[in-house]
Amino acid sequence: MLESTAKTANKTVGPLGIEGLIADAIANPKAAEEEAYEKMDSYQLGMESKTVLLIDEVDVLFGELYGTSINPVSLVASKECGDLQSKMWDAKAPLDELTTKAVLTGLEGGDADIELHNSQMFAGHLEKMADGLRTVMADKSVPPDCAFCIGTDKDGPEKKGFVLYKHVEHGIEMFDKSIILGYQNAFQYLRLCQEGFGEKGRSCEFKYGYLNVPLGKLSYAELPKKFSAIFGVTGSLGVLPPKQLSVLKEFYDVSQFSYFPSFWGHRQLAWAENDLTKDTMENHFQVAQGWPEAFEQAMAQIKEVVRLERSVLVFVRDSEMLNKFYDHAKASFGKIHKLDSTEGERKDKETIIYRSAGEPKAITFATATYGRGEDFKYRPSVLEKGGGHAIQLFLSVNKADEVQIRGRVARKNEPGSYALILNWADVRERVNPTKADELKLSAASMSASQLYKRIDELRNAACSEGFAQQCTKAESFRDAHNQTFELLENTRKYYLRKLPRHKLLSMLHEVADKHCGSGSVDLAFLMDCTGSMASWIEVAKTQLFKIVENTKAKLGVKMRVAYVGYRDFDCSDKDRYDFKDFVEEKDMADLHKFIARSNAMGGGDGPEDVAGGLKKALSLTWKGDTRIIIHIADAPAHGSEYNGGMGDNYPGHQDPDPCDMLKKLMNEFKCHFFFFKMNTSTDAMTEKFRKTAHGSGQKFDVCDLAGDTSLFLDNVTMSVEQAIGAARI
Repeated sequence: MLESTAKTANKTVGPLGIEGLIADAIANPKAAEEEAYEKMDSYQLGMESKTVLLIDEVDVLFGELYGTSINPVSLVASKECGDLQSKMWDAKAPLDELTTKAVLTGLEGGDADIELHNSQMFAGHLEKMADGLRTVMADKSVPPDCAFCIGTDKDGPEKKGFVLYKHVEHGIEMFDKSIILGYQNAFQYLRLCQEGFGEKGRSCEFKYGYLNVPLGKLSYAELPKKFSAIFGVTGSLGVLPPKQLSVLKEFYDVSQFSYFPSFWGHRQLAWAENDLTKDTMENHFQVAQGWPEAFEQAMAQIKEVVRLERSVLVFVRDSEMLNKFYDHAKASFGKIHKLDSTEGERKDKETIIYRSAGEPKAITFATATYGRGEDFKYRPSVLEKGGGHAIQLFLSVNKADEVQIRGRVARKNEPGSYALILNWADVRERVNPTKADELKLSAASMSASQLYKRIDELRNAACSEGFAQQCTKAESFRDAHNQTFELLENTRKYYLRKLPRHKLLSMLHEVADKHCGSGSVDLAFLMDCTGSMASWIEVAKTQLFKIVENTKAKLGVKMRVAYVGYRDFDCSDKDRYDFKDFVEEKDMADLHKFIARSNAMGGGDGPEDVAGGLKKALSLTWKGDTRIIIHIADAPAHGSEYNGGMGDNYPGHQDPDPCDMLKKLMNEFKCHFFFFKMNTSTDAMTEKFRKTAHGSGQKFDVCDLAGDTSLFLDNVTMSVEQAIGAARI
């Protein structure tokens, strides 16, 4: 249990709905003024009451979202904006090319909002509308190749008739009406309707006729401080890493911690962390040499549990491993179930959790997500014979996740058991790889208890290092977060008639100009420059300007671009790499000349020096708000685990290891990573990359160009847009 009293009580946070208050202030000032006191009565009530933040499992507070920000917006819908955007589309011209005053005063029957039209905020939005219009006018694509479409019956009633944006999540193509890319959505809607792909309806915020008003940034880490008190009941408090515990005490001013014995008495879990050699059940903790051996050890435990007529839960890291193990096991067992978190909401999920998984001899394979918060129910006959048995086949990022998985069995006063079966490849991916290799050499002389303790120490070190970086990122959002709350306070003053409307509009403009959007973008090309890649080097050179221009036109961001070319060990040290650090947009011609001098050479065997290229990418001067790597290659890395042994002159373990380099780029440098493949020889490598990228919070995707250079421009541009869109949304 934990509780806190904030040093300064919150006086600025009201109930949700600030977006609506700002929308009224912008689009409907007369009604806003008439209803001011009524609105503020409700708003004030929320602000002056003592608000309490309730936390269920405190480690979740410090998860992937810690150190991130969200960019709230108010979509201000108005018929006036709809008429304005329709006129711009019909004329195929930005407003500055029309008679601005005549257009504005002609809207709404001449009843124009002069104060809004004369504001800097509105002028800025007119410029953004013009950018959106130009981008859409240049778009000649049509559904299904267009990035936008208009929802039909097959998309469901909630999306029908709306303009939808096409994006890719976890390799799955999705259509979303809530992703707003500036004013492109509005003009794409008008274009698609004009071209017969939909029937034009009346304007609204998700079709056309809106102002897309940014409200600044909100820092996830700062939000708990806006509550009067923090209170929670948690089982993970005792296993928090020291740095997280320190933040809880010092940053959030949580001053009291209370540890209570369980109402149910001593827990009946067969798992003795401190003395695994004397466990009542055999083989509760093992570290196999590789995945096949770990699978076999898990299968042996499953067979024994089934023989005892108990039930077993098998937790794996991700969907890929789930399907691999499930397919391996389903031929050998009868009652077998699967819970995959990537499959969306399953109709039979509750049936499995509350009934099927707890039946005698039942086997349930589940992704890690189901190891937290799900209360599996076990039949009385299962409990009589020892209860459920949980097997964890991966090393959790932190101990709290592991404790949660143990909690899926032996709940309350029920019996149950738990086993942790790891393999050295997985351990190496989750902790310092050098330390993991050193531990592997001495593991044979250690007891299970000693080995577990040492792996846990390495995990804590990696977790603390990652959390320190999250804290640094969180600190960088503090000023923007505070300015956003100042904006909310000034909105309150406006409704209390203590602040003129024109000043509120000016503040909205300042906040948007300073803190909103993805800001700056660092884009790095990582290019295989061996003999077979000559045509792709030429494409990168010729398409570079178009990629930058297209992205700027669509998303209005500042860009820096870098280039890293790598070859192989048969080249001299001087010729092995081409390296050009980030250049500003005004210096793009210098980068163009540099790439023009990059020659395709070398590559005696099949694989190339991918690890060296990734290491070079680490030395780039990354500083953009959004960071993107476009990796283009037609051959895998050295090392049989990356290439299956295809004609490799250097098949052993690589130093540096490519996955270690990728992990640093994605986890520490927060880079989105897009791999452009030419053939299937890189498949083993990209699968290892995908596993490494999992849980980083950054986008990872593989695009198959099938050797066709004509696909390069559109696919690179779309990848850049996806990464920037992820940062903005």
